[in-house]
Amino acid sequence: MASIRTLQEQGQFEASIAELDEVLERDPGHAEANYRLGLALVQTGEPSRALWPLQKAAETSGYEISAGVLLASTYFQTQNFDEAIRAADRVLAADPDREAALRIRANANVAARRLDAAYADTSRLVTLYPKDYGVRALHATVLSELGRLDEAEQANALLKQMGEQSDDPDFRDRACLAPAIFAKDVLHDDAKAKGLYEDCARRKPTDTIVISHLVAYFDGIGDPERGTGLWRDALAAAPDRLDLCQGLAMRLQAIAQPDAAEKVLLEAANRIETASAWNLLAGFYRARREPHRALAAIEEVDKLTGGKDERVRFSLADALIDVGEFDRARAVADGLSRADYAQLLRGRILLTQGDPAGALAEFEQGIRAWPNNASARFLAGLAARDLGDYDRAISELRESVRANNAETDAALELARIYFERGQYQQAVVFANESLHGRGGVQQPEAYALAARAFTALGQLDRARKSIEALEQRGFARAALHERMLLEQRIAGPARALELAEQSHLDLADPKQLDLLQRVVELAIEAKRPAAALAAADRALARTPKSPRLFELRGLALAALTRDGDARAAFERALKLDPKSARANGGLAALRAKAGDRAGAITLFDLAYQLEPGEGEYGYAAAQLVLDSADRDAAAARLRELVRHHPGAPGARNDLAWLLAERGEELDFALELAKDAQRIDSSPEVFDTLGWVHYQRGEYADAITALEAALAGKSNSPSVRYRLGRALQQAGNPERAREMLQSAIAAGSFPEAEDARRQLAQLTGG
Repeated sequence: MASIRTLQEQGQFEASIAELDEVLERDPGHAEANYRLGLALVQTGEPSRALWPLQKAAETSGYEISAGVLLASTYFQTQNFDEAIRAADRVLAADPDREAALRIRANANVAARRLDAAYADTSRLVTLYPKDYGVRALHATVLSELGRLDEAEQANALLKQMGEQSDDPDFRDRACLAPAIFAKDVLHDDAKAKGLYEDCARRKPTDTIVISHLVAYFDGIGDPERGTGLWRDALAAAPDRLDLCQGLAMRLQAIAQPDAAEKVLLEAANRIETASAWNLLAGFYRARREPHRALAAIEEVDKLTGGKDERVRFSLADALIDVGEFDRARAVADGLSRADYAQLLRGRILLTQGDPAGALAEFEQGIRAWPNNASARFLAGLAARDLGDYDRAISELRESVRANNAETDAALELARIYFERGQYQQAVVFANESLHGRGGVQQPEAYALAARAFTALGQLDRARKSIEALEQRGFARAALHERMLLEQRIAGPARALELAEQSHLDLADPKQLDLLQRVVELAIEAKRPAAALAAADRALARTPKSPRLFELRGLALAALTRDGDARAAFERALKLDPKSARANGGLAALRAKAGDRAGAITLFDLAYQLEPGEGEYGYAAAQLVLDSADRDAAAARLRELVRHHPGAPGARNDLAWLLAERGEELDFALELAKDAQRIDSSPEVFDTLGWVHYQRGEYADAITALEAALAGKSNSPSVRYRLGRALQQAGNPERAREMLQSAIAAGSFPEAEDARRQLAQLTGG
């Protein structure tokens, strides 16, 4: 166990799991091993797997408290609030004043809506820790949930008073917000809330969390300039604080003033004249995909550090790769004393040049020399992703997060992959993890991914809270976009359009192009293509040479079945931007509609080449090839799609069907069908899953899936036919006969002749 303890003390939880498994194979009841395995699994993002070893450890003398607290926390994390309460009860039976267990139980009681029990817990905590701000805040929350609003208001006022007594100005400013938030969100007293928020704003806070919250409030009441002014005031008060420079710059970006944001960071770099300031500017340029400017900023960092800082030299070579100066990048790499840095750079050159296999080989050398190198693991994950090996990609990216979350964007990349694969709980975990990583809390994509994942999980309140956090961080337009997605999911496109209308934003403004695109797409989905066309045309009147606006016009015209006009719009977009994937995709769809399958395939392929991250173009081409009856060519295309797009349920479904139809690679077919069903629970996907199970001889599973398909597609004779076949094989001839008869009675369908043969066998005819 000594080596395991050392690994975990060094934060190498993943590495400790294999050794723990060996210990537990020899001694399944080993208390410390069970506890440490549970701890490792929690730390590596697998809380569900951690429950069993933690249960065993908590039942063992000496670990009732430590394992019990972690078990309660893990149950709470997995939203099993009843079990969290029971686990905390066991800890508190042994140690009635254990603060962590009381906090967990109180929070679990709130989540389980056992408010009286939560009140008892928080009252006990207040008695034990009367000066603990966190305890008082939790108690105030419980009072609010109980509807004891007068007491809750007093409790929130007390939080502000506790802050006033602190010597920490940032803590004072944070505590100031408590009664303001309560007045706004609970009392819904706009006048009272305004006075309280104004009081907090008058203090001119310099804490970035407080400023972000105030900005969201002022944005919400239609005073965005006030919010921006808070960032400006804070920076004026502390002009050398880079976090405030970054905060103001991010705010200016969020309100579509990127040039002003650049000015803030450029002035800071010239004023402060530190490597950190120039590095912040370099990061800004890289985020804006301006690699040449990023390189110039990194070169300033290199000068300020005397050209001797290997990490800076590494960043310099990295920036050189971004601009395609591979020879200079190699020269920098060759001059580095750290072999792992040089291998990473050589690997990244290969990755950028389209050789992920060669890149992965370089990264593996670096990983062997330094297995805890977060950057090496991150880049290896990207190479594996580009090779279509998503299991390897996930493994490497998770190692990167564990090694040093602050060094790379591995957590955000994991959130993207998990979301695309339909593993929404994991997507939430790593989206949240990314906020503690290199990008920090000012990453709109992390909040957006969490909101979408919560929506997919049906946890709409949590989705809304993620969107609120996005807005509080100053990304009002991104928050509106996510609210529209949420409303589209739960209430339909018409309701989402209402949100856009209520925003009173000028959709003809070029700065609102992303929002306009969403509005056009929603209007088409809501069967209002004329409104979509009108919106696109209003914007075109102001910006007549925008290729994206002609793309949107083409989409609206196609929805109106004005195919000739749509073709002209897409062609105009291509004249303005010859590399427009959307315009080529639009023309491809028109050709397919006109019966020109070959021409459509060519254009869909071109669109996919121009935008390889957009798998829908490749899938559309594959479907047309499949329609041509060239199943081998279609299968080859589908294999490429599933390799490069973990979130392509259609491609997975179709390839699974083709493999099942042939009786080939049925393990792979089942994996594909299950992946598709996790993302898309449509009847068609359940139909495929059932057919794969049937071909594998798993008739009970086939019946379950096919019945789910029939529930959503009750008029499908083909589904009834396949369900009849499965029932026949499972030894249920009566229901099999019923299904086959109803399928045949429905009329013509592809499997009708075989259905008659199967029915004849059942009836002895």
